[in-house]
Amino acid sequence: MVRESYQEKLSRQFARYAAGMALVFFTVFTVILLIYTLGFNTYLNAKNNELLSHAFLESYQQYTDFLTSKDTQTLFLRHLNGEVSDNYISYWFNSFVLTTGLSSELILTDRENEIVYANVDGDGPNTHQQYFDQLVQQNLDKNNGVYITTYHLFRNTGKYVLSAPLFREDGFAAGAASIYIDGSGWESIMLQNQFDGVITDEEGWIIAASNRTLIDGVHRFQPDSGSTLYEGRQYWMARTYQPRCGVYIYTFVKNSGLTSYYAIALCALIVLVAALLLTGRTFARRIADLNSRSLATLHSELTAIQFGDGSHRVELHTGDEFETIADHINTMLDHLESLSSRNLELAQLNNQMERLQLEAQFDPHFLYNTLESIRYAIRLGDRDADFIILKLTSLLRYSIDAPEGMVSLRSDLLHLRDYLTIIQYRFQGRFHYNLDIPDSCLDHPCLRLCLQPIVENSVKYVLQRQQSLTVTIRAWEDEDFLYLEVVDDGAGMSQELLEEIRHLIAAKTAPHSTHHGLKNIARRLNLQFGAGSGMELDSVPGQGTRVLLRIAHMEEAS
Repeated sequence: MVRESYQEKLSRQFARYAAGMALVFFTVFTVILLIYTLGFNTYLNAKNNELLSHAFLESYQQYTDFLTSKDTQTLFLRHLNGEVSDNYISYWFNSFVLTTGLSSELILTDRENEIVYANVDGDGPNTHQQYFDQLVQQNLDKNNGVYITTYHLFRNTGKYVLSAPLFREDGFAAGAASIYIDGSGWESIMLQNQFDGVITDEEGWIIAASNRTLIDGVHRFQPDSGSTLYEGRQYWMARTYQPRCGVYIYTFVKNSGLTSYYAIALCALIVLVAALLLTGRTFARRIADLNSRSLATLHSELTAIQFGDGSHRVELHTGDEFETIADHINTMLDHLESLSSRNLELAQLNNQMERLQLEAQFDPHFLYNTLESIRYAIRLGDRDADFIILKLTSLLRYSIDAPEGMVSLRSDLLHLRDYLTIIQYRFQGRFHYNLDIPDSCLDHPCLRLCLQPIVENSVKYVLQRQQSLTVTIRAWEDEDFLYLEVVDDGAGMSQELLEEIRHLIAAKTAPHSTHHGLKNIARRLNLQFGAGSGMELDSVPGQGTRVLLRIAHMEEAS
């Protein structure tokens, strides 16, 4: 079968698809216009309405919480009793108002509806406002909570009024507190966010309005439908009712005419598609020629890699996506080469560990001394001898079976406890240990026998020099690593020896040393779990030694 060249295929497909682009572009453009006209304006209007509603509800909650709080009620009652000055009430109220971002006034009245305090600009409340406040107090008897109403004068900004009764401890009314919230604060929100809106009470009396042309001669706003007309322009309208506050919130988006834009865009689209049809074949051939050369070069480079030197890398400098593909291929080859090297080194190290485990899995002195302890225990009739033999058998079997690979921390701790039990039996009260391992860490993978050689080092070097040894083994994890810590209370080591062992652990290759066990654990951690995994060693002379294993989570290690 004769394969079609990439150049011919691209040219033919481009010519075929160009014929249908006119219909597709026209359809898409029409749908976009409809979505914009019917959908986007509705969405924008709803978003603005939600913003204004949220701001109003937040302010309402702030003021009602303040008005009904026990501290506020107590303070107002103390003022009615002559215990608190006007200045302190002003300070208390103004401090609260600063947190709201709104402008508001406070009026306190006694049980005879006489005003005893008024935080009102100018010379205090005028006659109209005093009469209005008396009407508000009369309605308080009919309401158990906060009474809501609207105060306004014609041609002035409306004020949202919240009023609550004040009761003495014996339950009798002592007076009332009313807060008059100026609507200019909500008007500022509309101006800052560049949209028009109106807030009214349930009767249509205006509390706030961003555009005064919306207000009728009696300071009311009551539209009939989902759109409204003012200044000769049609606006989409969104309305929500807030029953908690007793208000209606209206927002508007201008309904701009799109006919002229549609006609211009349609003409431009027809010209564009016609030009595309006329020049498409030539343009397709030029693109095909350029891409064909890049593909041919990429093909030859990959062939060289497949049948030649694996260290060869793709050389392609076109300044486009083909060069990016070549860079990704080179990165992948570098990663594969590095991974292959890591796996080879890990396999070699695993083979070395397997040989070392088969030849001398444990310190021969440990096996000899343990067997001697068991022998004497049997001769003396110690019933624990059989238990220790079982622990030793389990530990030896675990150390020999499948030495390479990973196990769970739960499994490794199970056999570490066998080792710790044997050591405690041997040293009869000279050896103690503490385990602090959260359940959340138990299923984390780790190296087989990664903790036992560290504990064995502590036993070997500490109990030769002092009467007792305590080893503490802890585990914890964060979002990146599992941490295993072994701390002993031995004599520690000198700074010179500490630096020597640290250098041995950090080096990729190092001469044979008595501390090759620590070196092998650190290297296997890095190879098995990736960058960041490894070992840290600290020691303070006279205080002890600390070994920290850092094991990356598997998704990080990969």
